[in-house]
Amino acid sequence: MVVVRVLLWGGLVASALTLLPGAPIAARAQSGGAIFNPEPPRRVRTRPAARPKPARPTGRGGPATPAPDAQADGLYAQGEAARKADRRDEALADYTRAVDLYRAAGDGEGEVDALNGLGLVYSSEDRARALSYHQQALARARAVGDTGGQGSSLLYIGRVQHGTDPREALDSYTAALPLLRRAGDKASEAWALNNIGLAYFNLDDRQRALDYFQQALPLRRAAGDKSGEGQTLFNIGFVYFMLRDKQNALDYLNRSLALRRATGEKNSEAWTLSRIGNVYSELDDPRKALDFYNPALALMRQVGDKDGEASVLNNIGFVYTALGDKQRALGFYEQALPLFRQTNDEGEQGWTLFYIGVTCADLGDKQRALDSFRQSRDAFSAAGNTRGANAAQQKIDELRGR
Repeated sequence: MVVVRVLLWGGLVASALTLLPGAPIAARAQSGGAIFNPEPPRRVRTRPAARPKPARPTGRGGPATPAPDAQADGLYAQGEAARKADRRDEALADYTRAVDLYRAAGDGEGEVDALNGLGLVYSSEDRARALSYHQQALARARAVGDTGGQGSSLLYIGRVQHGTDPREALDSYTAALPLLRRAGDKASEAWALNNIGLAYFNLDDRQRALDYFQQALPLRRAAGDKSGEGQTLFNIGFVYFMLRDKQNALDYLNRSLALRRATGEKNSEAWTLSRIGNVYSELDDPRKALDFYNPALALMRQVGDKDGEASVLNNIGFVYTALGDKQRALGFYEQALPLFRQTNDEGEQGWTLFYIGVTCADLGDKQRALDSFRQSRDAFSAAGNTRGANAAQQKIDELRGR
């Protein structure tokens, strides 16, 4: 049995942990895995030769000043650079000024791109404000007949919606698709197909998700987008894993791994190694699983991914539980717990405490098992996980002899 829990935003985020034969621990999914693209491609700002933008003379014999939209292009480029470097205030100032200048110059497409830039800045901190900017961009794109801008704006709107309502996101992605195709934007088309697949995955329609991931794959390959291709291969492999097709899962995950290594994406490589380990665990080959979990753990530590490190530590704990070395398994769960506390992930704390409780009970340490299950119940309650809290309470009742 495999129970999947999908978390979104900051990277979507789905992964799987299997129920190993003889393990007393319910199978479930850990957070992470990079199944969700954090940001659609940004279109490149270009100036057609038919629309030269001459500089304006100052009238005082000094150097000419750039035309408003040329200035706007410079500010837009500065905003893009500042946003990617996490210099929030600089990015907001540059994009805001660019919007004003594009508007003054009558450059609707530039205005659309700068408005979407403002939405991207707010996307990680204020989704309502991000959505407002993307909707303004969409309205402006429609007003000026900017087909590509309409498609891009709908992608950004879907990205914001995906964190709370995958059905709404699906509507936005689906509406974007024909517009992006009409605009000839293959990179964004591939992104849309990939995220339509993700939306269907989160709506439990795995076969339909697989169909869209497979449509995205040749577009990413044709564009030479090795990073995107690696991600889509990962997504396909993960869906096959959830469909219990382990051989296809291994094939696609291994192909993804090769591309992750080629592009130097260490964090994505770590998650892919961990997923391959999951498949070998499901294939009842825990020692082979360790061959992938151990390098995954080293990479998670190298890149500072605390959630990933904790998830892999729990995976290794499951392996040693399956191998009958419960004391060693306990040591790995105990290493994972403080990492989840550092990231304030109460749901993962609940599961890790649950694993510790089960293992301590098996080792005959009833009092510690009770303490762990109580803490697990409280963590689950704080996370709003009623099912987990009930499972922990059931273990408490069993240990008390009720």
